[in-house]
Amino acid sequence: MRWKYAGRMKRETRKKVWKVRDKRGNIGFFKYPYKRTKKSRKHRQMIVNEYLANSLAKSLGFPVANFKPAMVSGPDRRKVRGYISRRVNAKEVITWERAKKEVKYCPEWFVNDIKRLAQVIVFDAWILNKDRTSVNLVLYRDSTKEKYNWYLIDHGSALLGSPTNSPFARVKGFKHPQLKKSMRIPTGMKKVVLSNRSAVDEMVNRIQGLPESEITRAIDTVPKQLALTKRKKEFLRRLLQYRQKCIDLIMLDILDQIKQNKPGLL
Repeated sequence: MRWKYAGRMKRETRKKVWKVRDKRGNIGFFKYPYKRTKKSRKHRQMIVNEYLANSLAKSLGFPVANFKPAMVSGPDRRKVRGYISRRVNAKEVITWERAKKEVKYCPEWFVNDIKRLAQVIVFDAWILNKDRTSVNLVLYRDSTKEKYNWYLIDHGSALLGSPTNSPFARVKGFKHPQLKKSMRIPTGMKKVVLSNRSAVDEMVNRIQGLPESEITRAIDTVPKQLALTKRKKEFLRRLLQYRQKCIDLIMLDILDQIKQNKPGLL
């Protein structure tokens, strides 16, 4: 499938992301062009995060954007290698940020699978994703008479962290830079979480019941060209297994903080 540059994203993200389009009219978002530089090697770490988070999300039943390597014809018509997050095909596709106020404050009336949506906070806590912002949750539908469906995007700063804020950027130890940081939760989502406590507890149990082999399988889905080292694979395995065992206690603290109208701390 051939993709062509269709513009640079500015409103939805602070990162350098291209909007791309193919001959059939499909739209995607192109990230982190592949170049043999030190900077691009660091950006590959964020692509690793995307692959691993997507794989784990699918194992738990969360809808996520399709994320694959691709070749894009850039603004200067030169072909560039990178990775595309493909947008769903629907008549209306918006981020949570662009949704009307009634959707944000009464999502149970406008959004499908609300219990699963409440469970997203458990997944984000597990993988140390503090950036579930209003632009990282996508809503879509084909008619205004329908409720919105949804899916998750952008997990580049979870797990191994971002290039500028990574546990591997530190000389001593592996203390994760996301620890004790506030979780960003989309407007109106705290209410959804608190009113669906049983669903949240269900996801806690599901994560704790996930076999070790599923974590290993998810790590192994990362393409070889991203050069994920044995050291980082082992770190990811230990990180996920440790937080898996503690996710019940982690969520008790986060839910207590949310009840007090405070941001949940990872």
